[in-house]
Amino acid sequence: MKRKLAALFLCLLMLLLAGCGSGIKQEDYDALKATSDSLQSEKEMLESEITALQSEHGDLLNENTTLQSENTGLQSENATLQSENTDLQSEKKQLSADLQTKSSELVSVKDKYASYKKKMKPYEEAAKSEANQNDEKATAKSTPEPETSAPETETQPETEPQTEYVEQVWIPNSGSKYHRDSSCSNTKSPTQVSISEAERMGYTPCKRCY
Repeated sequence: MKRKLAALFLCLLMLLLAGCGSGIKQEDYDALKATSDSLQSEKEMLESEITALQSEHGDLLNENTTLQSENTGLQSENATLQSENTDLQSEKKQLSADLQTKSSELVSVKDKYASYKKKMKPYEEAAKSEANQNDEKATAKSTPEPETSAPETETQPETEPQTEYVEQVWIPNSGSKYHRDSSCSNTKSPTQVSISEAERMGYTPCKRCY
């Protein structure tokens, strides 16, 4: 643009000089001079605009460089956040799997405990029944029998009260045999009940100690 304006201005100047040397009319000269002045003013204005545009262009280049730098930083931050999000998703899946495993284990433990309570219920009832029987026996022994007066003509022989013997046996926590000896067959933590109670619960005598 600058070169074109300079060439045009030079052409006009040459025409003016040629007109002066060849006896150009004054009105033509004035018109050419006015055109030259106008072109000179326009040239200066355009040069000023070009300078302003170049300055703005430089500012835009600097701003673009800054934005590119910020964009690079944002892309790096985005990559970091995506990596962290992937790690969190993986951790979430692992925690969900662990929670499901623990829930299954809890259900299994509850089922085992319920089964154990159900299995121990007959033993607890038998032990409670035996304890009640022992309390009744102890109460009967501690209660004195009322004295009866015999007729003078007859002498009543003294008779000792007979206590019915109830055989006690040992039943294991697991198994189907009852034992005379608590240590038979390496029984662990056996429960002592009457033999009738053991048979009522479905136990049969051990061939080793009976």
